[in-house]
Amino acid sequence: MKRVLSFFIAFIMLFSVCAVNAAPALSASKAYAEDRLLEIEKTTGFIPGKTAAVVGNCYGFISKVCEKLYGVTYNGEGLYDNYKSKHYSGNFYTVATYTTPHLSPTAQDVEDIISFFTKYAAPGDIIHYGAYDQSKSKTHTFMVQSISNKKMSILHSNYNIAQYSKDSCHVDDIIWESYRENPTKTVKNDDGTLYSINALLYNTMKVGGVGITINRYSKYEDKFYLVGASIPTIKTSRTSPNSIKLLWDEIIGADKYRVQYKKSSQTSYTTLTSDCTALSYDVKGLTVGTTYDFRVAAYIGTKWMEYSDVVAKKALPPTVSSITFKADKSGLKLSWSKRGDITGIRIYRSTSADGSYSKIKTITDNSVGSYIDTSVTYGKSYYYKIERYLKVDSKEYSTTCSPFTGCYTLEAPTVKYENTAANTVVIKLSANGANEAFGYYLTNSKQKNVIALTKTKLSEITLDSLTPGESYTFKCSQTTSFGSSEYNSVTFTAIPKKEAVKKLSVTSKGIKVEYSAAKDVSGYRIYASTQRDKGFSLIGTVSSCDTSSFLHTEAELGTNYYYKVRSFVKSGSENVYSEYSEVAGPVKASLSKPEGLSVSRKTPTSVTVKFKAVKNAESYVIQYKQEGGSWKETTAASTSKVISGLTLGKVYCYRVKAANDLGSGSYCSSLEKKTLPPTPAAPSLKKVSGGVKVSWAAKSWSTGVNVYRATSKSGKYKLIKTFKDNKKTSFTDKEVKNGKTYYYKTVYFVTKSKTDYLSPKSAYSGIKYKK
Repeated sequence: MKRVLSFFIAFIMLFSVCAVNAAPALSASKAYAEDRLLEIEKTTGFIPGKTAAVVGNCYGFISKVCEKLYGVTYNGEGLYDNYKSKHYSGNFYTVATYTTPHLSPTAQDVEDIISFFTKYAAPGDIIHYGAYDQSKSKTHTFMVQSISNKKMSILHSNYNIAQYSKDSCHVDDIIWESYRENPTKTVKNDDGTLYSINALLYNTMKVGGVGITINRYSKYEDKFYLVGASIPTIKTSRTSPNSIKLLWDEIIGADKYRVQYKKSSQTSYTTLTSDCTALSYDVKGLTVGTTYDFRVAAYIGTKWMEYSDVVAKKALPPTVSSITFKADKSGLKLSWSKRGDITGIRIYRSTSADGSYSKIKTITDNSVGSYIDTSVTYGKSYYYKIERYLKVDSKEYSTTCSPFTGCYTLEAPTVKYENTAANTVVIKLSANGANEAFGYYLTNSKQKNVIALTKTKLSEITLDSLTPGESYTFKCSQTTSFGSSEYNSVTFTAIPKKEAVKKLSVTSKGIKVEYSAAKDVSGYRIYASTQRDKGFSLIGTVSSCDTSSFLHTEAELGTNYYYKVRSFVKSGSENVYSEYSEVAGPVKASLSKPEGLSVSRKTPTSVTVKFKAVKNAESYVIQYKQEGGSWKETTAASTSKVISGLTLGKVYCYRVKAANDLGSGSYCSSLEKKTLPPTPAAPSLKKVSGGVKVSWAAKSWSTGVNVYRATSKSGKYKLIKTFKDNKKTSFTDKEVKNGKTYYYKTVYFVTKSKTDYLSPKSAYSGIKYKK
């Protein structure tokens, strides 16, 4: 009987909607999946109650339905974990998944499952469900034939119920209201036929929880209009005495919404909008005190869907939605949101939620949003209602909120401490709410009072003359004339102030750790690690309060270090330590590669190596080798070094690195230089009788000098004279012409084993010859 009645009501509603709003014709290129499924239902193998197209396999049956509906089967999809699909074919995808480990559905599970289907599912979607516990093998597959906010119709087979055998095709309903009432029991009509197949999911859930996936054809929207639960569910809220806001959840596939309303006393609706794309609509211009009916419909594809259930709401001042309570020095303070569109508010109070309420205050000043109830007892609960009212002409319209409970209690204060010296602690107090004074006392580790109960209005208390290393407990409450809070406590040990690492710097001797120093300590301990959060070990102790730095001489070059320190005082034969400082770092002791390396010839068998200074370097290591030979090494205290004893005429390679007490850095890029006589300085020229006198410096290592001449600065210089005498320092060129300018260069050479080794040519010198 239930099923017959529901079909009859649905038919009447559908007829009414079609009569009021004629739907446009279906598009030739698209259809509605639900309509196509109803057509398929008339074909052999898909007729409810008759032998299914595939028997003994629910998955295979649904694959056949997909073939009819979409033109592709569902056989190419890989099921796993009881309720999931890998979708190997690419023709389908998973829309959403729901899981619960519960073996019996809670009320929240039921609501979540209903919401899951109505929010995500559409006709033609394939549903896999199975035991959430993967060790329990129990699964089933069905297709959504239709879905609304009232019910979901499903198409499946291989599911045995009293009405049908496993081999038959089923079209069954899950009526949501029935599912809420009996989520573990399938409900039947009076004639014994199936009404709502509520136990469908529970039969699997009781084995090991349940997991559900909704799977959809990838080209669904190319073929069908995407329609899910198409009837909105409306919620309302008053936004003013003359306006009511409608809100609804998004409908799958909806392009827009139509909003209608009417006075409840009238018969015909007025359309407020047919183009709403939001999920809410504020209906304004209503008459206060009048009840209105509201409904909303969604437009999907080419037609308007059914209207929502009608929601009736009277236009009245908005109800107070919340009251906040706060303990004030004068009493219990109530606060609420203010409104400027009402006449006033009335406040009522009771000692129980269902008791008799008495009016305690009327407020007609709309700028007031709070009230202090001074007639309260500490710790006692009170119940408050606030009535908003509006007077129009001689009539009054009002709404009263549900009771809110408030109690005058004080929170225990927030208590923090700071060690400021080895025998001094500063306590900082924060009142959480109203406060007139703090009450506190101090006990030691033996539970003896060091300070008796004391009252103060100060928020900072200095405790001095404490014993270093002793543990103390500070307890504090806050109080007003109405009563006192519970105590909050903090336990601490009298220790030196927590120090801080102020600066880390790299020196040539190590890493310098600088920290804040205090005069009331015996010394400091310094700790280092190569990791920020662990691995710290003691690297040094400073037994003086006047020293505020420590040099870490064991640091290794190229390694990041982190540091922390703590101070200590001697208490008897023991040390009492402060907390560790915050971690400082990282800092890395390193030596950069020397830059600007140059090699110049000093003699035919010695060179001068020069480079730029490196920060924190104490010395430098210079390596050199003959081409094809092995490295030789020498050190330099400065940025210049003469290397002697080289072999004339050979190519040597040079490189340098910086060093200090911690080690040495990396070598710079190497530089090659051939051993030859050094380049001479430009010769000096002088006009003398009969020619030009060319002079140069004598070199003891030289075999002799070549003199070159040209008639232009950049012209070709020709050898004009060779002297194999290293004591010879000048030569007069008589092969010159009056009024002409000449340019000269010189070259030193060394003859060894019948081979001449020439220096580069000197810079030029020029002179104009005149008799």
